[in-house]
Amino acid sequence: MRIVRRAINGCAGGKSLTKTQPHSSLPHAAGVESLEARTFLSAAPATPFKKAPPTQILAAYMDNRGGALMTTTYGLDLNTLSRKTAAIYTAGPNNILGDGDDVRQYTAVGYRKGTLTLRASLPVNTPYRVILNAAVIKDVYGRAIDGEFTSQGRPSGNGVAGGNFDVLANTPNRTNYRLSTTMGYINVAMLTKSTATTVVNFKHYADEGSWDTTFFHRSTKDSTSGIQVVQGGGFNVDSTGNIGSVHAHAGIGLQLGNSNLKGTLAMARTSDVNSNTNQWFFNVNDNVALDTVGGGYTVFGVVMDTRSQAVVESLNNLTIRQGDPSNVNSPFNELPSTDPTGTIEVPQDLALITRVAMLFDQTATTGATPFAARPAAATAGSVIRATPFALTAIGAGKNSVLED
Repeated sequence: MRIVRRAINGCAGGKSLTKTQPHSSLPHAAGVESLEARTFLSAAPATPFKKAPPTQILAAYMDNRGGALMTTTYGLDLNTLSRKTAAIYTAGPNNILGDGDDVRQYTAVGYRKGTLTLRASLPVNTPYRVILNAAVIKDVYGRAIDGEFTSQGRPSGNGVAGGNFDVLANTPNRTNYRLSTTMGYINVAMLTKSTATTVVNFKHYADEGSWDTTFFHRSTKDSTSGIQVVQGGGFNVDSTGNIGSVHAHAGIGLQLGNSNLKGTLAMARTSDVNSNTNQWFFNVNDNVALDTVGGGYTVFGVVMDTRSQAVVESLNNLTIRQGDPSNVNSPFNELPSTDPTGTIEVPQDLALITRVAMLFDQTATTGATPFAARPAAATAGSVIRATPFALTAIGAGKNSVLED
């Protein structure tokens, strides 16, 4: 069924780019018929070329809310993955992370199409340790992983199968964020020196998990001004199709000076220049008019890589739909939809945002592993001091779970 929406001002003809306002109608998605259970026959995977290297961790991302994502060069055997063999640990009673008294946390483990995800419900900004046990975890060819950590941003391994992937995740030197969406991942570097207040505001909502289960509610391609943006942050949606508004804290003022160029992240607002709260937009191309129109718009982040920019452009290339043509005041009058025709089904036809979190730095853990006997002493330089636990934990995001 159509979703109810309220309009936002466009960018053409000197009109300002505004944030959308809350609405009261809550639509529901049409029912989906369950599929009957079926069993398919499948052949065992062919053995890779005999000189092919063992399975490596190709890339790893770990965030400040107890979420880790790793991609592998070959598929993993699901039967060897569990909360025990792929797990998140925090510091034990001595508050030292990386020695023998680390505590294994309840870890939700998911694996799909070469991507392994781990989630633990930790207080925000808690350092933690990620371990993949190479003595148990195998790839689809029955080979142990080659997991020794080399350096952040580089594939794991020393060329020999059987090494644990054992990494400490801790507070980063630079402030980078990852937006996980159903269209892909968007990595963003924050401009902390020039827009410190705005970055703190963004971090507040992200740390709360306010943007988990939200969606991109606006995509615009103005033929007159040339302005193209993709906007989100204001509305959430649940699995049954109920749409609500993300709560908004007190607004903050403008922090101008960075231009609205292609690949930048900026704050959306109303006509009030002090109304920057929970909504933001990506500049899909150079939108320099937004540097001054209506007082200007705060640019506080930059997309970090070409793959992330490609996701932003893919979002902007979705079909722009109207959820309720009869309501000219809808915030969804430029709604990007994955379904170009017919009734808009919520949430399946929306470009969803599943998680927004700051990325932690990664360093190797040396001289200790919970899978071995406790060492007499931790190796110098192999441990870090863990931040004391906060009183309130941030809940882990939904994830498919593999049982022990």
